[in-house]
Amino acid sequence: MRKLTNRVLRGLVALTVAGLGLAVTPAVARADVFEVNEGVVDGALALSPDVTGLTGKYQEAVTLGPGNAFSATLVVNFTAYTSGAPITDQIGAYDPGEITEGEGGDPDVDDSNLYSLYALVTVEGTYSLLPNTPPGQNLFSFQVADATADIYVDPLRDTTLNYTVPSATGGAGDDMYILTASAVLPYPDSFGSVFTSVTTGAVLGGSYAIVFTNPTLVNPDGPLYWPGLVGFTLSGTASGDVDPASECDDCVFPSNVRGDTSIAFNLETVPEPATMSLLAIGLLGAGAAARRRRKA
Repeated sequence: MRKLTNRVLRGLVALTVAGLGLAVTPAVARADVFEVNEGVVDGALALSPDVTGLTGKYQEAVTLGPGNAFSATLVVNFTAYTSGAPITDQIGAYDPGEITEGEGGDPDVDDSNLYSLYALVTVEGTYSLLPNTPPGQNLFSFQVADATADIYVDPLRDTTLNYTVPSATGGAGDDMYILTASAVLPYPDSFGSVFTSVTTGAVLGGSYAIVFTNPTLVNPDGPLYWPGLVGFTLSGTASGDVDPASECDDCVFPSNVRGDTSIAFNLETVPEPATMSLLAIGLLGAGAAARRRRKA
């Protein structure tokens, strides 16, 4: 009888430990969808779209230093949320000072509910000039080591952004501080490449990706604006292309680089404290039962 009891008890302990392990191990959740609460932005309509990410444009200045080190500062202007495809929402194109005049100055279009969503980003690492490129072209390869990103909501679209020194101009006035990230997966997960003209320095194209490992909502505005990200551990990928001179008349490397960007968050569940406590109590109870049976 004791052998049978001990066998059952060992099974109970094993199940409890296994359950505790499942609670501690993050499970992949709906990584492609999260909710936005636009109603917390002053003047915006109380919409709550379910989205998959963000798209927008960026402007960047790159500094090439000694020892093949580089640093870059970027301003990202998000222009739409995505849900399989860009969706109509209240994020307006960044236009300082334009509040209620209508997109493009059209008086028939009421954009008084629009606001801007922007990010300030710094990137550091090393670069190399790759050989075997087409005649007349340079190919700069950027090995990203560190990056920081801060995302803000500008309710009135009246913040002046200077892309060469973004840290000096973010979060001014009535802006809402939404999210910060400061750790990345380094090269080759995070990288950049830019083709330029050897003679003029005109940008001919390129691409990039930066994988952030610790995006964190900033209290109090972050959890209010992005409630669909609350309760998850986050990672995020910013990726996109570099506009060629044919799409950007004033783009010259390295002082003025522009392009498209998209942001996607990956969500993982966080173990609930109550669940972990119940499993721990079960494990302790199983141990106590074993001690009583041994004494008997």
